[in-house]
Amino acid sequence: MIAERIAGTDRLGAPKFTLPSLQAMWQSDQSALAQLVLKPLVSACQATPTVKASNGTVVDLTAACTALAAYNGTGGLNATGGWLFSEWYALAPSDNFWATPFNAAAPLTTPSGLNTSNPAILRALADAALSLRAHHIPLDASYGQVQYAARNGVKIPIPGCDTGCFNDIYAADGRGGALDADPYGEVYDGSSLVMTTELTAHGPVSQGILTYSQATNPKSPWFANMTKLYSEHRWVSLPYTAAQLAHDRGAHTTTLSAT
Repeated sequence: MIAERIAGTDRLGAPKFTLPSLQAMWQSDQSALAQLVLKPLVSACQATPTVKASNGTVVDLTAACTALAAYNGTGGLNATGGWLFSEWYALAPSDNFWATPFNAAAPLTTPSGLNTSNPAILRALADAALSLRAHHIPLDASYGQVQYAARNGVKIPIPGCDTGCFNDIYAADGRGGALDADPYGEVYDGSSLVMTTELTAHGPVSQGILTYSQATNPKSPWFANMTKLYSEHRWVSLPYTAAQLAHDRGAHTTTLSAT
């Protein structure tokens, strides 16, 4: 994304990074993994639509192939098929995964591709399809349909993904473990305080978001405030100068002594 941004702005002669461009990059929720392996995964799935899962069940992957083919490769709320892709990767083998393994001499372009000759690749997709069906999740479900943060009984849809997304988000998927004991689809880890800042000729201009909101007390009016804003890709201006701080509603000053 940085390379694309620099190439584009060099041609236009505009600043390479501004507050809007930084926020657009982060909010695009692009999955680096999807960029590297989604196309070969879909091709392999279409070429072998019937696969035996780890438990011995023969699984028809036709619907899974269709869902992945329509997936846009992001962690966006409307990214249909995204949840299936995440679940596939969680179950995929760590050995012999890449077509081209990491090479220290080419750190920006390796690893790359998918080793579709490894039978565990499609077996993991069969396992993921069975898992989604067991949890009554459509194979083409989007992140917005599954991934959420719970606040006082309300499920707030959460964008982002755990497949190399710029906006890294982890949600429970029923496989167990100390960090995965929450209800299915509930986010248990990921982005927290996010700040975007542009250094201008008149000083820094910054906006941010505290994704977990400003209070841990469910009775507080700030228990879900910024989580809702985060779900809607909205930002909060962060005051910096004395004048900006003076106009911050509800703010107060505390003076600390030197002793």
